[in-house]
Amino acid sequence: MQAIPRNAACPCLSGLKYRYCCGALNRREPEVMARYDGTELKPIVPLPPAVAESLSSLPASPDWFPMHVHPDKDVFQMVKMSPAWYRQADFLDPPRIPGKLAVEIPGGFIRKTLNTPPARPCGIIFHTAFCGSTLLSRILEKVTSAFILREPRTFHSILHGQRRGTLSAAATADWTDTVLRLLCRTYSETHTAVAKLTDWSNGLMDVITRSRESSKSLFLYQSLPEFIIACVKHESRHPWIAGQYRSIAAFLQAENADRAQSIAEKAAGYWYFNLRSYREVAQKYPDRIGALNFRQLLEDAGAVARSVADWYGLNVDERRFDDKLQSVMGIYSKRAEQRYSPAQRQQEMHRLAREHASEVSQGLEFMESRVGNMTAFAELPNTLSTSLTGTTFSSDRPV
Repeated sequence: MQAIPRNAACPCLSGLKYRYCCGALNRREPEVMARYDGTELKPIVPLPPAVAESLSSLPASPDWFPMHVHPDKDVFQMVKMSPAWYRQADFLDPPRIPGKLAVEIPGGFIRKTLNTPPARPCGIIFHTAFCGSTLLSRILEKVTSAFILREPRTFHSILHGQRRGTLSAAATADWTDTVLRLLCRTYSETHTAVAKLTDWSNGLMDVITRSRESSKSLFLYQSLPEFIIACVKHESRHPWIAGQYRSIAAFLQAENADRAQSIAEKAAGYWYFNLRSYREVAQKYPDRIGALNFRQLLEDAGAVARSVADWYGLNVDERRFDDKLQSVMGIYSKRAEQRYSPAQRQQEMHRLAREHASEVSQGLEFMESRVGNMTAFAELPNTLSTSLTGTTFSSDRPV
């Protein structure tokens, strides 16, 4: 993110200088600086009147983003954001949220406030991780009217509560609906919010999809060999996939897939969980959710971008469409200064496939010995069609 002069006005529009607000020394993560009960702002540190005034926009504007929800305490922690910070953020989770000024607000007030305007439709991107979801979000941001939110962790505590049994099914649905209402807000009525969730949020795929009849969801994925390679190629990812595998222990036990030892086997188990979750949701709500293989995006980004935009009801800006598309496709989506074309991606995948052939075989054998042919399993129902026939997704494959 570009450096902001210390004495400049803070981009979050709080009215403070940057040095006294989001750029305060030693403030690396968003920090709760006030509590708001709906009528009175109670500062923990001195704050200007502009902060309290901006809270009046909460029902309709994403100026305040829900960085944390605490169902056990019935509170939301909302962090001050700006349009520029949303565009820059690859991850809307502490400590990577650009804004740092946060306010704690009771859940009851949030729910009451959000029930006033009608719930807006929005688009949801579910994904397996390491499958081009950030790239897709950047493309939509560039060529459509979408307001993009990348990787909010807001659903994590809800999923934790559901899995621990501290949140009932009704409470889980209620909290999920409230968070979705917050994520669907945009700065302009002509824009539609598209939230690229974390892969962890796939555990709530059914609840999220059920919650919004007027909203569309997309599940982005890649083949099992490609996912295994993505997980094993960097040692820094090994603890992550081990943790994700542990988080779905109950599901894995039911599938007799809870005895994985290697990182490749654990990656295979986690991939299977995500695709199985999609299959079950697509069977229930075929008109609300569809699937997209990352290879489709690499092979014909323009056609895919238009089909995805159509699915979400987004307007495509045809002005310099190809130039805008190539400006995104030619770089690494999380590091704009790094050139990374689709051809380079394919070359690297071929190289990595040779280097990690034994791990790929190990992961495939582990899953196929328990649940059957993974190649056939990866042929998902309701997959994206790039033919302009008026039907965005094809449901000709059985679930």
